[in-house]
Amino acid sequence: MENCLVFGKKALIILIRKLNKKASSPESYKPIGITNFSWKLMEKLIFENFALYLCFNDLLPAEKHGFGRGHSPEDQILNFGQKMWDPQNIKPSNHTTPVFLNLSKAFDQAWRNKLVIKLFNSFGIKDEEMRPSLGSLFL
Repeated sequence: MENCLVFGKKALIILIRKLNKKASSPESYKPIGITNFSWKLMEKLIFENFALYLCFNDLLPAEKHGFGRGHSPEDQILNFGQKMWDPQNIKPSNHTTPVFLNLSKAFDQAWRNKLVIKLFNSFGIKDEEMRPSLGSLFL
């Protein structure tokens, strides 16, 4: 199993320059990782089963629109706007404070091992045999 996981981590990286961007800037390129088809299939199967597990066990709150299938961060903004105008929220005693974060580059320098450990702990994944297998998918 470990040999399979190591094989799946390897990819051919091709850099494609974005339109109207300077060739000298690293932000001007979009990296594309080309991996083995069988690895992509296995990764998709694991992801779909993990997503079903989260859905059926109510581990993802409905407010996390960007993570659910068929939802986007824009849905969260519309949901927030609706709640702002909801008659229950117009009472003088209620305060609503929005916080929208742009995390597009937040994980570029993140310590991935620590993130995976926190992810597993937050979803209650305790099985010591499963953690190394799943963890190597994300690291």
